Amino acid sequence: MKKMPIFVSLIVSTVILFGGWYLYQDYFVEKPIKDYVASLEGVQIEDIVIQREQISVEISFSDAGAFLIHYSNIYEKVKQYARGKQVDLRLPAGSEDLKEIWNEGYFTLAEILEHRQYSRIPDFMDSLKEQYGLDKAEAKLDQHYLYIVIEKNDQISYRVMPRSVEVNT
Repeated sequence: MKKMPIFVSLIVSTVILFGGWYLYQDYFVEKPIKDYVASLEGVQIEDIVIQREQISVEISFSDAGAFLIHYSNIYEKVKQYARGKQVDLRLPAGSEDLKEIWNEGYFTLAEILEHRQYSRIPDFMDSLKEQYGLDKAEAKLDQHYLYIVIEKNDQISYRVMPRSVEVNT
């Protein structure tokens, strides 16, 4: 039996299999996500990593308004193209100063959400803005998440908090 035709057949099959996989990922997952995000004003994709069980997309926003308007739509669109894979939308890391402010306010926001006192959110954001001298402290609530933006001296921090905490019993 000749070994060369078997070896060539194995190489061709491997190239077709993995080449097809990469073409599928590129043209039917990554490209549509990039095209969608490119159509949105004030949003840019920094990186996309497609793995077997997860799609990670790192996005940046030109301003707080773009984040509050587009984040949930981007998440839903990526989820649609993920076809059952876990979706991880990564936001830009804020400065250490803003992280400290966020850590101070997190507990209160979590408590507000836990007790479903959503009408307290605007007042809390105003008090956060005043207490820390923030240029901007905004929040938007939808069915599933609370989207938060704090800004000070051209530094912006974006956060997403689940609206309700799941309890496993």
